[in-house]
Amino acid sequence: MKTNLVKNAIMFAVLALTLTACEKDACKDVQCSSGQICNDGTCIDDPNAVETTKSGEITSDETWTTDKIWALNGRVIVNAGVVLTKEPGTIIKGQQGTGAN
Repeated sequence: MKTNLVKNAIMFAVLALTLTACEKDACKDVQCSSGQICNDGTCIDDPNAVETTKSGEITSDETWTTDKIWALNGRVIVNAGVVLTKEPGTIIKGQQGTGAN
């Protein structure tokens, strides 16, 4: 009888550890976009991501990188002859506005 209790306790412990390990691995194979994190197997916006707001004219060459979230506030114009480079995976968000383009 005592042996069965020990076996059951060990099996319960192994099962509990296995289930716990599965929960922690929910993000193991999930690849989120830059500026996002995995939460229980789902990609969500990273609340700690740095957001940079752009508005108006861009007058000199710029590179928008994946380490920030770029937010457009109103019309953003890239002047003639200026190069705006966006790294693959960079997040750019438009803010709600009104008026004509």
